[in-house]
Amino acid sequence: WQGSEKDGQKKGLEKHWVMHRFEDGTFVLLFTTLEDGEIDSFSEKGKWWIENGKFHEYHNNSGLTDIYDYKLIDDNHVRFKAAAMSLDMENKDYEFIDTKIPDTNL
Repeated sequence: WQGSEKDGQKKGLEKHWVMHRFEDGTFVLLFTTLEDGEIDSFSEKGKWWIENGKFHEYHNNSGLTDIYDYKLIDDNHVRFKAAAMSLDMENKDYEFIDTKIPDTNL
């Protein structure tokens, strides 16, 4: 899955990501950010699961869990809206759309 957003979490911050969600409930998340002309890249690993109709994302690095409301738009798009975030954000209505990366091995 891939996605991007600008000014969603914080004014002046642009983020792009690729997230591999594995069937065993683990994930690898690769971020590239642009802020004040500075580009940074980093990765995160963790676990994901659905509980009480919400998407949970536990991050190994921080030991914290983000919780999202989610809606399947179609087979290739999922809208996530922050329900309980581990980080303090300027935008309490943070949301984004993940787009499925086509499998080119077919």
